[in-house]
Amino acid sequence: MTNLIQLVGSCCGGSSLRNLSSSGGVIGWRQRESTDVEDMFIAHIVGMDTLARGLRNAAKLIEDGSLAELIHMRYASYDNELGALIEAGKANFEMLEKKAIEWVSPWLLQPSRNLRR
Repeated sequence: MTNLIQLVGSCCGGSSLRNLSSSGGVIGWRQRESTDVEDMFIAHIVGMDTLARGLRNAAKLIEDGSLAELIHMRYASYDNELGALIEAGKANFEMLEKKAIEWVSPWLLQPSRNLRR
């Protein structure tokens, strides 16, 4: 594995960093693996180095409280009035529909906007 962002997220206990970045070493095409012994040895070292960097970064995020802050920011909407109602099981679909209609932007409702790609 050579994607440091995904690895740090995995080391922190799952997909908590999934939405922070979608880049970070992702290759958009398939590559044929080399069967040369030296290439496999180097690839193993690169993978282990990446794992070590991921573990160090994950430890740093946990120790300095950055991960907890990111998670709190990500789920902050659960602390507002509507989020609390949903978590308590007191929200129904009619209420959620009304809120969604209130929050929708008039710009999105224009037919010419919906046809553009």
